[in-house]
Amino acid sequence: MLDYIGEIRIFAFDFVPHNYIICDGRRLSKTEYFYLDNFLGDKFTYDNSDPTTFAIPDLRDRFPKQPGETINFGEQKGADEVIMDMEQMPEHTHETHIVVDNTTGGDELVNAPKNAFLNNNKSNNEKRNFSINPSENTFLGGLTQEDVGNSAPINIKNAHVKMVFAICIKGKEIIDPKSDIEGLGFMGEIKIWPSTIIPRGWVLCNGESNYTVSNKTGMGSIIGDLYGTINKGTPNEKLLYPNFKDRFATGAKKIEDVAIKGGKNSVLLSKSSLPSHTHNVQLAVNNNTNSAPHINLPNGTFINRNAGMFSAEANTPARLGGITEENKGGLKEIDIANSSIGLNYIICTTGFMNPPPDIFYTGEIILYASNKSSYLEESYLSLCHGQWCDIRVNPALFSLLGTKYGGDGRTYFNLPDLRDRLPLCVTNLTEVGKYGGANTIQLTKENLPAHNHNVQLAANVEADGTKTEIPNGILNETSGKFSTKESESAYLGGVKETSFTGEKVDIRNPYLTINHFISTNGIFPPRN
Repeated sequence: MLDYIGEIRIFAFDFVPHNYIICDGRRLSKTEYFYLDNFLGDKFTYDNSDPTTFAIPDLRDRFPKQPGETINFGEQKGADEVIMDMEQMPEHTHETHIVVDNTTGGDELVNAPKNAFLNNNKSNNEKRNFSINPSENTFLGGLTQEDVGNSAPINIKNAHVKMVFAICIKGKEIIDPKSDIEGLGFMGEIKIWPSTIIPRGWVLCNGESNYTVSNKTGMGSIIGDLYGTINKGTPNEKLLYPNFKDRFATGAKKIEDVAIKGGKNSVLLSKSSLPSHTHNVQLAVNNNTNSAPHINLPNGTFINRNAGMFSAEANTPARLGGITEENKGGLKEIDIANSSIGLNYIICTTGFMNPPPDIFYTGEIILYASNKSSYLEESYLSLCHGQWCDIRVNPALFSLLGTKYGGDGRTYFNLPDLRDRLPLCVTNLTEVGKYGGANTIQLTKENLPAHNHNVQLAANVEADGTKTEIPNGILNETSGKFSTKESESAYLGGVKETSFTGEKVDIRNPYLTINHFISTNGIFPPRN
């Protein structure tokens, strides 16, 4: 087994092998680790207060992302949570109804038309008009609405499995990147690479190419045109390597589902993604028969029967007519870029076609760009699809993984499941094997910014059959007093709102799918 200084390996067990340290951003002596310092450079040293030391990459709870337009090499960006503001909340209003009973009254308010009108079935000499000024003869006065929302943080962490990302600090030096690197990898293998020094036989995963369609062996037979072509249909047609610029390396759902792109760094929420919520809307009333402010706000307020019947039709003597609500929200996108660090992805283009098992540690995770497993059948590599393994057949792997990824621990154990997930570096070793994050979220009303909608009662001041929007429509005393109890003579009963469906929101960051394998029978990792 050859370990190269500076290479990063991913391990599915809960310790760090000999000659490796976890990628935790620690500082090391430039004198003691002279070659590693030169290999990494200063891209991960964000504090230059101590010129005698340098820092290694800090991958704890950060996804590696190929530098591009959104992130630079060594840069740390993104977040695990976001808080929605008013402009990011989808613009919306609630359809609000006056709750009425057009039958004989009773215990249940059965009719809730969008616009309910109070008929003027009394003589015109008895004033029952609406006014915008309260007086001692008024009882109904406008509407109020409670706030909904608490600006609770929204967890945007993409689906992942916690594992150990470790960097080699002692091993073989890549002195001349132009020389052959013995045993570093096999064709189609992808590595997370913390340096701009790219060894011979490997290239950056930036979508470029240097092999042609006519090349039916080597890389041509392994990845073919999965990642696209250039100069298609010409003698110079070339096949492209994977392009991880600004993307994560997400596990394919099936082995053949590699090279699928998707995701985005921000989302514009729609009304359908609003969480199910309503605002408690109340009618302002005055039961004191004086000109005092309308201080009583019962949830269900009823107008007595002697005020007249209700109708869903507007007509000339109509006085009370429906409710309007203002829109709240905006069209601002929410940044959902996950915590990440700019690192290179490199792919092996000249190496083993059928890799020997002794170039991997047992329990090591391998990234593979191909949708073919035929080259790996004798390499003791298994897909990370959460499948179970017989303990008797795989005792070494079981001794490393145990039941961290599932299993009964007596006859079988499970491999990690990286389908539609990403491996993520632990913050401490006890986290190994923990699944977390999600690719979709469903908002709750607690995630919304605290807000309400200006609600107006539609009234008819002129008694001509039209509706006029006034901030506070006042119903005169001659229409009857209000009660907070239902009875056979009750016809107006509070207000209710429609709600929303709360559809799920896709929060996957930009990704490119590949296959993840685990070494089931390689070199047993020595402990530090």
